[in-house]
Amino acid sequence: MPPDYGFRRYWRALWGWNPWRIGSASVLLAAAALTDGFALLMLVPLLAMAGIAAGHGGELNWLSGTFRTMGVKPGLPAVLALFIGLVGVRALLSGRRDIAMAQLRLGFVDDLRNRTFIALTAARWRVVMLLKASDVLQTVTGEIDRVGAATLAFTRLCLALAMTAIHLAVAIWVSPTLAVPVAVAAVLLPPVLFRAAGRARHLGRRTQHANMALAASAAEFLAGLRVAKSYGREGHHARSFTETVDRRRAERLDFIRNQALFRGGFDVAGALLLGILAWLAVRVAALPAAQTVLLVVVVGRMMPLVSQVNQTLLQFANALPAYERVMALLAQCAEAAEPDMPARRAPALDRDLRLEGVGFRYDEAGAETLAGIDLDIRARETVAVVGPSGAGKTTLADLLAGLVMPERGRVVIDGVVLDEALMRAWRGRTAYVPQDVFLFHDTIRANLAWVAEDADEAAMREALDLAAADFVGRLPAGLDTVVGDRGHFLSGGERQRLALARALLRRPALLILDEATSALDGDNERRILDAIARLRGRTTLVVIAHRLSTVRGADRIAVMERGRVVEQGGWDDLANRPDGRFRGMLDRDDMR
Repeated sequence: MPPDYGFRRYWRALWGWNPWRIGSASVLLAAAALTDGFALLMLVPLLAMAGIAAGHGGELNWLSGTFRTMGVKPGLPAVLALFIGLVGVRALLSGRRDIAMAQLRLGFVDDLRNRTFIALTAARWRVVMLLKASDVLQTVTGEIDRVGAATLAFTRLCLALAMTAIHLAVAIWVSPTLAVPVAVAAVLLPPVLFRAAGRARHLGRRTQHANMALAASAAEFLAGLRVAKSYGREGHHARSFTETVDRRRAERLDFIRNQALFRGGFDVAGALLLGILAWLAVRVAALPAAQTVLLVVVVGRMMPLVSQVNQTLLQFANALPAYERVMALLAQCAEAAEPDMPARRAPALDRDLRLEGVGFRYDEAGAETLAGIDLDIRARETVAVVGPSGAGKTTLADLLAGLVMPERGRVVIDGVVLDEALMRAWRGRTAYVPQDVFLFHDTIRANLAWVAEDADEAAMREALDLAAADFVGRLPAGLDTVVGDRGHFLSGGERQRLALARALLRRPALLILDEATSALDGDNERRILDAIARLRGRTTLVVIAHRLSTVRGADRIAVMERGRVVEQGGWDDLANRPDGRFRGMLDRDDMR
């Protein structure tokens, strides 16, 4: 296959993954094919012994010599025993070959999937968060499954080529003269196959785009189903999804039509070639009956193999864009990988955490999300960050948590500058509770232990008490209660308190609560606020809030607008500034 189809890159990756496994599979492939060829050759002496003319006896001479070498008297029983033995050996080798090829395919695909997930976890957060979630999900599931289909097609292609080569060798051995038409066909075949493969690869790209669109549509469908039902738009919502399904089906049908067209052409061409060879064998070469029968059998078996070469090549070419897509994601993650530096001990945040002239943007071509931030957070102080949507509060949380590095300015913890070599260690000292709580479909115990595997039950209950998550003790199964998918079996307030307990279980030096009460009712908000109040003086707290009732008890409040801190101070100080931003927010919120 020409290099622009991506075959060479795929082959280098497959070989580089496990050369030993590929080598052993290749040996088994060759051995099984050779054994099959020898079993075919046994047909000539068997036919000769049955009384069918076999030419000058050359086919029997090599067999007689073999038997004499083995000390066995030539005869029908010996020939039959050898034939059966060859078939048995072929069956054994074929079984081992199929297992080796399956191990090769599954191992390569699983390794690729693992590498992709590891690359995503190792990439900088600023890059990962800009990736479209549905595209990533489709790549690490559906597209890697298509890589598995490509690898299966590749192994079948190798098998078909090996078997075709053996059958061709047998045909040449029977009659070198009649191999000329086969050689001509072999010369004419590759250009036709390459053109068909190019078409299949183009259709594979279209299928890939359709798969991505389907994944995005499915994600949007599930995320928006509740809203769609509330507006009575179920029909429109479903039609939008089914239209995407229809487009994907059309792309798949195009490929199937392409396959069917070439399969039909090859079947007709194969039948024509078989007819020509049979006519030449009888009328021109005047082959004896035994060789003619063997030739017809060999070519008759070879034609489906050639057709299989065509079909598997098309399937491989069609699935190859999936490999290219996975490689593109791996390359993107590798380029954005956090540097692998020697581990350093992170500061304990005993004194303060300072942001000095910090600027940051997610998109290099876009405006700054944070611009010239100066903020001093003292140890065990509770600092609230408020401001309108889009002010940069969540980006500030990412920066404080060590998820992103500032483009300009610096973050200083106990006098130590937070650099890329220190980011992972610093993340080990922080805990982050977002508005959208992430819980596994597992028990409460498992969700808590996720952040602290060595935590015992006493530590878990202490964290639950601190987070005002006393509801866990009233559940019939207690810590062994299954919370459901994303915590579906719990209320919003219970999920938030469980997430807070999980964060506290790791005893963080810095705890960041990002809009932790914005979606809660008054009673649940009060419970979370009580938990926050109990934490004052125990750990350094940064509370990011849109609802001002959340920050009444903070030691200090920082007001953000358009990526800048425009005011700082205590509640009373800010509330009494006549023209202050915070005073304006209070007036609008009617909470003074």
